[in-house]
Amino acid sequence: VPYRRGIFTDQKRIEQSVILLSHIDGQQQSPERLRQEEKKRRLNLVGRMRAFKMFICAGLIVYHTRRILKKIRNRLKCRKHRKNVVSEILATENTYIESISKIIIGVVAPLESAVGTPNEVISSAQLNALFKNIKELYSVNVSFRNELRDRMQQSSNDLYSDIFLKHFPQFRVYYEYCGNYQNAQLTYDALKKGNQAFVKWISRIEHLSLIHI
Repeated sequence: VPYRRGIFTDQKRIEQSVILLSHIDGQQQSPERLRQEEKKRRLNLVGRMRAFKMFICAGLIVYHTRRILKKIRNRLKCRKHRKNVVSEILATENTYIESISKIIIGVVAPLESAVGTPNEVISSAQLNALFKNIKELYSVNVSFRNELRDRMQQSSNDLYSDIFLKHFPQFRVYYEYCGNYQNAQLTYDALKKGNQAFVKWISRIEHLSLIHI
């Protein structure tokens, strides 16, 4: 105990002060006091650990939230692009179906109805050589177009692959149609050279602007 002037004036008082301070110091280091301090230290440590865990959890939540938002943005972007592609396909199908419809109504049907009558222009075999399975093409494309159109109107479903997979086998009719191209061209050239009724009929169709052949 340091000596301070005016407080400790003799040796006896100094000794009493040392005993008193030792007694106070012993009380501070009692087992109960130590247990309280240890408990306080543990509680403080637990609090820090909880705060650290909350910090980690908050960071993970932010990280995963950003990933989810990024996936949503990408999905919306892909959905928009997919819809644009399907819109282009649908517009092409509408134009194509309209063209086939004009051929069937303006050319095939009149020639077909005239077969076997005095007004016959070409025979049934020649008609088949020229247009082969064009009516089947029309039916296949109308069915495909209608399903695409109906799916686009559904807000709950923006997937179209199943429609393509469903109709893909039906598109094999184009093998026959395209394989007949050379025969159709030869038949058409022969009719243009040797069938004046056909030439006049084609000229009349073109004059009426029903279809350009």
